[in-house]
Amino acid sequence: MVHIKNKLLLTTNSFLSFLLSLLGFYGCSSEGPDMYGQPYATFQINGNVTDAQEKPLEQKRIIVRNLNYGEEGAYRMSDTLLTDKEGAYLWKRVIYNHEGKLRVVCQDPTKQFKADSTEVDIKLTEKGKGSWNMGSGSQTVNFQLQENNE
Repeated sequence: MVHIKNKLLLTTNSFLSFLLSLLGFYGCSSEGPDMYGQPYATFQINGNVTDAQEKPLEQKRIIVRNLNYGEEGAYRMSDTLLTDKEGAYLWKRVIYNHEGKLRVVCQDPTKQFKADSTEVDIKLTEKGKGSWNMGSGSQTVNFQLQENNE
């Protein structure tokens, strides 16, 4: 009698496990809106760095910082990149707080030129597709650095 109960219990457990795994696979393959996630957007800042005579400056440091850190929904972010031979730079990221401000700082690691900075409003210019994609935006920020006479 005990042997029959154990066999029946084992068969029932095996059948339920099989059934639940099929339901799990079915739930993962749905094409509907996501149940969990976070809204995101793609944002880019590009520009050129030149001197007073408008000659391109290479290897100048560009720092992008989130000014909204500490507010609800904001996250800490600080990225650094360098300009290329033409003085150009491109910062492109997926951002999760698609409202607010970024600070863009341009520095010369050799200290030959004075640092400069500006604030950038995050504005999405293209509407997103899908339930979490909020869209994309871009802004151009050019810097004209002055020589450091100190």
